[in-house]
Amino acid sequence: MKASLALRAAAERDLRQIADYSLVTHGKKVKDAYLADLSRAFDRLRDFPELGPIRDDLDRAPRCFPCREHLIFYTYSEGHISVLRILHKAMDVGRRV
Repeated sequence: MKASLALRAAAERDLRQIADYSLVTHGKKVKDAYLADLSRAFDRLRDFPELGPIRDDLDRAPRCFPCREHLIFYTYSEGHISVLRILHKAMDVGRRV
């Protein structure tokens, strides 16, 4: 059975910023492809919620799953995935997750 998945408010903001940046910088086609890849990553996590390794170096010890230039930080418990943040891999994630 697939896990349920929800984006926290910060992750929703991250997703909007990714979409806005991609559209302005690369155009609609690239934006749509990037968001589709993130959607596929979310589907993969629903199928395999423990796929991302635990980052016990971060507060709350979230799991982390890469997607293109971003890292999806999430927690998983009792069949539910909570996406905390979607951050660019070049960011100092320790202060943002």
